[in-house]
Amino acid sequence: MSEYIYLAGSKPFLTGSIGDNPRKIVGDTIYYDSDVDLESFYFEDNYDVEDDSRYPFSTHFSNYKFQVCSSDLHLPEEGTSRLSQREKKAVNELFSYIHRYFEQDEVNQLEILYSLNSYEDEPLKTKKTIKLSELKMEDLFYKHFKFLTIER
Repeated sequence: MSEYIYLAGSKPFLTGSIGDNPRKIVGDTIYYDSDVDLESFYFEDNYDVEDDSRYPFSTHFSNYKFQVCSSDLHLPEEGTSRLSQREKKAVNELFSYIHRYFEQDEVNQLEILYSLNSYEDEPLKTKKTIKLSELKMEDLFYKHFKFLTIER
């Protein structure tokens, strides 16, 4: 089972690779200086091309049309005090991703679910609401079945 992070909101999210920093690309081969330069997230949206419709990733989300998910590629576990370079990079990128999302007009709230893949509807263990102005990096650390609401 893979750890995933799911986000939901009222406006579209950026999708694709977040944090990928290759040194060189030759044909199909990608070269990196270190593993810190690898992507931290690859966000995919909740759009089904075959059905031409959107579907919810979890019943825990409010009725938001726009949702994205990514396997958690290096977020630190909640309670971690010493972070690796990849964990620092991942949490910084998620923090920036969230702040960029709130730069859109009329965005007042964002929901995040941390879950194992295929267990998105399991009972939540932690549920927290926080203002964007008070959001700290530690709030974004991974914990199974954590639900975080961030408000403007």
